[in-house]
Amino acid sequence: MGRVPQEPASDTAQELNKNSPMAVTQAGDGEGEPSQSQRSISAVTLPNALDFIKLKESCGAGQEYDATCRQHMMDMVQAGLRLTDAGLTPMEHVSCKTDSNITIQVEKAPVDGVPYPDLDCVRHIAEFDIDAKTVFDVYVRLNYTDAIDAYTYLVEMLEEINCGKERFSWAHVAYTADKIMPFFAHRDFVTFDFVDTENLMLVSRSCSHPDRPQTKTPEFYHCFTGMFSKDPSRTIRSPLCYFMRVIPLGENKCRVVQFQYSDLGGVIPPGEQTKAVVKFGLDNLHRFNRLVQQTQIKVLGVGPHTTDYLSNPLVPKWRQPVDEMIPGL
Repeated sequence: MGRVPQEPASDTAQELNKNSPMAVTQAGDGEGEPSQSQRSISAVTLPNALDFIKLKESCGAGQEYDATCRQHMMDMVQAGLRLTDAGLTPMEHVSCKTDSNITIQVEKAPVDGVPYPDLDCVRHIAEFDIDAKTVFDVYVRLNYTDAIDAYTYLVEMLEEINCGKERFSWAHVAYTADKIMPFFAHRDFVTFDFVDTENLMLVSRSCSHPDRPQTKTPEFYHCFTGMFSKDPSRTIRSPLCYFMRVIPLGENKCRVVQFQYSDLGGVIPPGEQTKAVVKFGLDNLHRFNRLVQQTQIKVLGVGPHTTDYLSNPLVPKWRQPVDEMIPGL
């Protein structure tokens, strides 16, 4: 899943190339006074989070439980299609950065119901010169590795969801714990994660689950409790809404779109947090592009013609090193 680093982002970026195929999605020029389109950007509505605690209490296990989970997944897919489509969800242009033969456009928008005006959702858009299914498969394999988030020290599958396999290759509830820096309490997530094979989309949405109930919010002095322990008594439970979608543009070209919203609960100021999300996405996609290129140069076993295409990366267990998920990488 996509998560936020601690440090704020750099403000340096290149101006958007107006001839770029991505230029039509920008909401403004990102410099000087905001344009009319920037000022009129509407707040984004996030999809509802599923409460597994209440769901289990109301219907327990069985067909009704499975049907509710699958309906929620379909609702999440519709939300993901909307939020990763610049035509359906316009956002304010932030920057466009070109490096290592990849151009990444960054956009942001306010979030409906969030009381902090500077705490925005962020969307990153890039184009890869590799076929969409291979790009998506590589990302799914690496999603829980340190290539995506070096701060993660623990990932557990809390529950595997019966998704039917008709269009979802896997679905589960995951617990993820991050240690950002010494002397501070841990940040953790409980998320409903799944893969939509029809739209080549990875979904990760925070949820409530009885196997990992939320701890009390740390007080200031609790920030020091996590210094030597990987199981602190109090953590910062962070909400997350993340969509990673790969859109085919031709036989060997695709567009990668990442949408992310998270709130670290006062760990850093809202405005700095949005900058951190921007930087995280830029670093993430640049690094991911290099890894995808390496899979092609080394002719590694990834893509739709492999036996473990889009298989669950937490089965049989969580594997953090990149080369355990893609041998040879």
